[in-house]
Amino acid sequence: MIDLPTDNNIVEARAMVNATIDRLLSGSMPKGVGWNVGDSLAVLAKSNTEEDDRLMVRYFEAAAGCGYYMQAWDVGETWRVTKARRLLPEAARLALENKWGRARESLVLLFGDLRASEYREVVISALDDDEVAGHAVVALWKLPPVPLKSVRPKLMRLQHDTRAWVRAEASGLLVKLGEEGAMSALQTEAAGNDPDGRRVALRLMKRLGKHLDRLGR
Repeated sequence: MIDLPTDNNIVEARAMVNATIDRLLSGSMPKGVGWNVGDSLAVLAKSNTEEDDRLMVRYFEAAAGCGYYMQAWDVGETWRVTKARRLLPEAARLALENKWGRARESLVLLFGDLRASEYREVVISALDDDEVAGHAVVALWKLPPVPLKSVRPKLMRLQHDTRAWVRAEASGLLVKLGEEGAMSALQTEAAGNDPDGRRVALRLMKRLGKHLDRLGR
């Protein structure tokens, strides 16, 4: 159960986020210096008002627009933790605007984490966007299976991505959707030298083993 914020907490959270936005837009936020408004974002998400929803979006756009991708990433993570399904339309809009760069990763993941199958086409579209494609594959794992033909060319392209973990995720999803030969590609990543690719591939092979056993494949 999520504790509702008090009026004082909401006022303080708005002040913190607004001040951070002002510093970002004025260029007075020093590069290389971190800050944490995560608690304030959580308060705003729990307040469940249009005013605070708009403020969180403004913060995302200011942070991402100034190149503070990890800080903007916190917005999607906050929406996941607070299960803010009302913000899925905003997440979809922002996720499709590539000017926000890698900050959109947490927004793409949000659709899978909240099992938002109504946004499946947004996630499929994100497979064509190299900055968030790997996270789109992760999100698709958590949504109801899509027809193989609807994503096969996109996933096969990602099997040649420069990032081993993305190649592994794409191969694993292809296996799950019934693509013949994809298991061989996943096994190649499991035996590879890249630690991220190997870790992801081994995890997916274990997961897929149970899945294939249930299907009798």
